[in-house]
Amino acid sequence: MVIDRAQRRAVLAYLLLNAGVPVLGDQLVDALWGDSPPATAVAQVQMAVSAIRRALRAGGANPIASGGGGYVAQVGEQDLDLLHFEWHVRQARHAESAAAALPELRRAVGLWQGVPLSGINAGFVDAHRARLQERHITAWQQLADVELTLGNPQGLIGDLVRLVADNPLNERLAGYLMLALYRTQRTAEALHEFRELRRRLRAKLGLEPNPEIQLLHRRILANDAALLTDGWPVVGRSRAPERPSTLTAAAATGRSRPVAYERPAQLPAAVSGFVGRGEAIAELDRHAATTDDTAGRRGSVGPRIIVVTGAAGVGKTALVLHWARRRAAGFPDGQLYVNLHGYDVTPPIRPEAALDGFLRALGVSPDRIPLDLDQAAAACRSALADRRVLLVLDNAADVRQVRSLLPGSPGSVVVITSRDRLTGLVAVDGAQVLHLPVLTDSEGSLLVDAILGGTGGGSRPHDVAALVAACGRLPLALRIAAATLAGRPDRDIAEHARRIRDGDTFAVLAVAGDDRAAVGVAFAQSYGSLDPVERRAFRYLALIAGPDVSTELAAVAIGADVDTTAHIVDRLVEANLLEVIGPRRYALHDLLRAYALARTSTEDGETDRHRVVERLFTHYLHGVHAAARQLYPHVVRLDEPLPPAVTFPDPAAALRWMDAERATLLAAIPQAAGSATPEYAWLLADSMRGYLWLGRRTREWFEAATTALDAARTAGNTRGQAAAHLSLGLVHFRLSRFESSWHHYNAALAHARTTGWLHGQTAALDGLGSTALLWNRPSAESAQYYRRAFAINARLHRRSAMAGNASNLGTALVDLGQAESAVRVLTNATRLQRERNSPSGLALALCNLSIAYRALGDTDPCPGRGRGGP
Repeated sequence: MVIDRAQRRAVLAYLLLNAGVPVLGDQLVDALWGDSPPATAVAQVQMAVSAIRRALRAGGANPIASGGGGYVAQVGEQDLDLLHFEWHVRQARHAESAAAALPELRRAVGLWQGVPLSGINAGFVDAHRARLQERHITAWQQLADVELTLGNPQGLIGDLVRLVADNPLNERLAGYLMLALYRTQRTAEALHEFRELRRRLRAKLGLEPNPEIQLLHRRILANDAALLTDGWPVVGRSRAPERPSTLTAAAATGRSRPVAYERPAQLPAAVSGFVGRGEAIAELDRHAATTDDTAGRRGSVGPRIIVVTGAAGVGKTALVLHWARRRAAGFPDGQLYVNLHGYDVTPPIRPEAALDGFLRALGVSPDRIPLDLDQAAAACRSALADRRVLLVLDNAADVRQVRSLLPGSPGSVVVITSRDRLTGLVAVDGAQVLHLPVLTDSEGSLLVDAILGGTGGGSRPHDVAALVAACGRLPLALRIAAATLAGRPDRDIAEHARRIRDGDTFAVLAVAGDDRAAVGVAFAQSYGSLDPVERRAFRYLALIAGPDVSTELAAVAIGADVDTTAHIVDRLVEANLLEVIGPRRYALHDLLRAYALARTSTEDGETDRHRVVERLFTHYLHGVHAAARQLYPHVVRLDEPLPPAVTFPDPAAALRWMDAERATLLAAIPQAAGSATPEYAWLLADSMRGYLWLGRRTREWFEAATTALDAARTAGNTRGQAAAHLSLGLVHFRLSRFESSWHHYNAALAHARTTGWLHGQTAALDGLGSTALLWNRPSAESAQYYRRAFAINARLHRRSAMAGNASNLGTALVDLGQAESAVRVLTNATRLQRERNSPSGLALALCNLSIAYRALGDTDPCPGRGRGGP
């Protein structure tokens, strides 16, 4: 079968490189386009997968399944050459003798045809191609090892000449070629190979060949007969430390015992008082499953890479060290650890320095450790080849800092902690991501209890819960708070929680003299990794009241277009300064919000902050008015902002927006009340009245209207007070608190008259009429209010409002015993409701009209026929 398009070949290749592992759609987008995907990237991936499935089905196969939230290439070892290759290499590794290993290795290298992934152009290709080629070279080195041990140098020379030409700086391959030539009585050519190798190393790297190669050269010059039989150890031996990384002293000294690597054990002590995190530990176990057989079934061409990411202070290092200590026995060839100081008070560790430490820990002589980054990385990959080592790369800054530290072959597991999500490792290197959230409430209480010696939570559970809430369930904050309390005899937990919540939060959450034990310092390191535009965005997002923020709202705060904002928001998410909580919706942790607000108070002028907040308030008001025009256009509202900056195509879209932004809009009302522009408090509350009435959100409605009334009173704005009283009158009416409703409607009417707000007067009069009717006040009083409202609406040509007034008036007239007048009024109401095309209003008017006819003794099922009615 033929996959005819380049993009489809790239998608299929990436799925096959990750055979057996679910690949998310977003992961495929990153693999194909990196940081610059087109707007249609997800759709293109979906179409490519569908096309691949059709092509494979046409060929009698369909290995691309859906699972784990993504796509899975389900192929066997005989179906995919890469898996078949790895299977033969494993068979050779476990062979009982060199003779048994030889055919397996020959079959493995025989599967290679040309350059891997040729003809595929995508972001993930280069790294995977390099890794595949390295596996190919490793297999050839193992094959050369076996052939020389079995005394078959002649059959190697042609392949080695080609391999050395393709890999001119690979000293081990050159050494095998020198030894094979010497063993076939081609000494002059062997010496020539040494000279050529030295020339290439000097020209490209400024280095001499390594000591083992130089010693081999001297022994060839001396015509050492022992070299005719001595060689490197057989690949079939199963213990990793019994295999060398480069040419060993065995070839140079005549001894068959190889030089062994050290078995490092560099893991620091686990953090004391570790609690919870059961799901995260289980996920680490699942991602790190790394036996030879499972690696083969997955199609792995490299190590298992796990990125543990999360916000500053969330406990990434504590989790990984706790897990690594418990799982260390599963890595018999050792554990390597480095703190990369990516986010720290000290400068980040350069990859060259980390590699130097790893190679020394593995027993490589210091004078053999290359200074060049690429060469040092290659030496480390060679040292770790076919070994099972756990590497913990703690506190990484970015992908560039860690990529050179990765092993090249399956078997090892790399666990990286970082505040950055290191998306490039997912797209290119097949890393799995574990996002670590804050603790649960119960885990937070357990942590405090553990640090306080087991008495804190048991004796004061409510106080401990308050402390956990004040610290936002952030482990670092909880550890600092509990440690501070542990040194105080009274252990006033409740007071300490209050100081964190209401005082100088970051001064309280710090340990004097220890920058690493300070929440503010930890946040500052993450903040410092941003560029100036991203920092400003982070600060401005904290000015948005409410629990979350959409991309569109973030764009308003930042003052940028949506596409630019999406890029900035993605960077904040990558830095774990912003959390994804839904499609295009994000949230700031409470402590991060406090930190951002502290930053904006020192870095942004009051004018800038006011400009951002007013921009947000204006956006809210435009949005709510646009929704109101779709959802409740008949409801009286204060003057609308002009021109309309937001529109919705239909009521459903308007309702979705209101539901999504409800919490933010409600939070903006008290925010506005305390700002330099308090008018937005009553404008927002008034414009949301219809929405809150429709949704029956009486508690939120009451709080919003009360805040708006207080703000309008403080500002001396009479019309704002009128609108707030209208809202409170309707809230109390909804709750059947008619006395309170009566009070607020009367206050609304008085304030509306004072300001000449006729629309407000009609709403108050209509409310008074309805309240009087249900509060058992005289029906004549109710009818009077409805008539006055009808008259004002007629002057305003508000036929929709007139229809409602007429319908209500008709009901009052029936109660007064004026059925004939009620029929006339209600007949007019039905006509008006038909004009406004209101099915619900028409139904209510017809129902009231039927009641009026019944009061006249007319039981005709079609009232009004022949009487001039509708």
